[in-house]
Amino acid sequence: MSETLTAAQYQTLAKADKKPRRNDEYALHKAIVHYLHQVMPWNLAFHPANGERRDMKTAVRLKAMGVRPGVPDLVIPYGAGRMLWLEIKSPGGRASKAQREYINKLRNYGHTVAIVQSVEDVRLALSALSIVTREAGK
Repeated sequence: MSETLTAAQYQTLAKADKKPRRNDEYALHKAIVHYLHQVMPWNLAFHPANGERRDMKTAVRLKAMGVRPGVPDLVIPYGAGRMLWLEIKSPGGRASKAQREYINKLRNYGHTVAIVQSVEDVRLALSALSIVTREAGK
């Protein structure tokens, strides 16, 4: 038996050592965006690209361009200068200190921010603000 591993053998062992990475928040984010496209195809919702890991050069460049810690995950303009900000958390997830601080600043400016853990939470937030959707029109 050889004491060296082939690249394929190494990759197999490396994968076996790693626990599967759970990305529930990403899946929930995608589900929420899909839901919004279904019930509000006219919506202008967008995701400020403030998250994710980056190499240092990109991080420095984006910070210089205005990327800020704590910005909520989705912004939904819904008329006459109003917008709903959504901070998406997987069930049991909590907002970080930077997120709580940013959310408080937004609320002090009169913005509506909801921390959501499901598509149903989004549905309820839209309903509470009387935002018209295809669902509400049924």
